[in-house]
Amino acid sequence: MDGVQCTLHCVYLDCAKQHYIMKNAPTVVETNVAIVKKDRGFLRVTFFDTDAAFDLSEAMKQYQGILSITDGKPFKVLVDTRNSWILPENEAQHYLSNLDDKIAEAIVVKTLAVRIFSKLYVKLNKKNPTKVFTQEDKAIEWLREQ
Repeated sequence: MDGVQCTLHCVYLDCAKQHYIMKNAPTVVETNVAIVKKDRGFLRVTFFDTDAAFDLSEAMKQYQGILSITDGKPFKVLVDTRNSWILPENEAQHYLSNLDDKIAEAIVVKTLAVRIFSKLYVKLNKKNPTKVFTQEDKAIEWLREQ
């Protein structure tokens, strides 16, 4: 899988969308800007501080990683932006806000700038419940209720 650090054997799930399913699925996948892992019944996407671009290609790599972990099943996701200033480009935002198999998304923020940007993303994301939090425990509580 291009861009997703994983050495397991991949199988195409859907050629039109270029989705991959992993045999012996990993529990952690790292892309250029984030680490994706299973965590207490949901996925955790933790962004780290980097100069890498968060463009459409990166968004697609993250989603391929998610599919490899979830084996293509619907998922809830907690997005932790507290250690990063990286913001997705418009195409990446649009792509990630229109995933059919995302049940709900909780975004944890630390800074006002990222909070404002995340609120704009929430307005864009009309497909599934999405909410911004400053406290991780509140985000997890809300995510479990979805």
